[in-house]
Amino acid sequence: MEGTTTYVKRATIVNGATANIAFTNASGTEVKSNFITLGCSAAGAYTLVPSGIFTGYASMFGGEPDDYGDVVMSGAFKDTLEKGGRNGFGVAMLWQHDPSKPLGVWSSIDENSKGLKVVGQLAINTTLGKDAYELMKMGAVRGLSIGYRVAKDGAKYDEGKKIRKLKQVDLWEISPVT
Repeated sequence: MEGTTTYVKRATIVNGATANIAFTNASGTEVKSNFITLGCSAAGAYTLVPSGIFTGYASMFGGEPDDYGDVVMSGAFKDTLEKGGRNGFGVAMLWQHDPSKPLGVWSSIDENSKGLKVVGQLAINTTLGKDAYELMKMGAVRGLSIGYRVAKDGAKYDEGKKIRKLKQVDLWEISPVT
């Protein structure tokens, strides 16, 4: 099934609690998500400024497997970032993974030793952008989550440990999420 199923994952951020959810989004796509709430820590918590610019980590490398048994490996986003995102059209910023609700743009998406670091700009002159800014500021929206598809041969399953190591993914979108 690799290469055909879309998965969505919340960033692994320090001081967080974990939960899982699976749902079908507005376009009928099944979405599976591992949620880890953002905490206030120097390593990973996003920062938000009044202009609507925010920074944080959309995915962290290595560590413990999520509740689906997945571990994102360093370099997993390299190819898709070099291609300019999904199909070369960039990586979308969506509200809660809803493709009918673009929220802003990503001005920077880079892999570093910790994970996928992002800098985003909310469209704060729109109703949705203003709402998202206020919800992020008050802590009602606490994390970032990625939407991707595992590339062909982009994962290796460790039968003994019951984990899937994601080596290459096609990054579609990153969403601020509750």
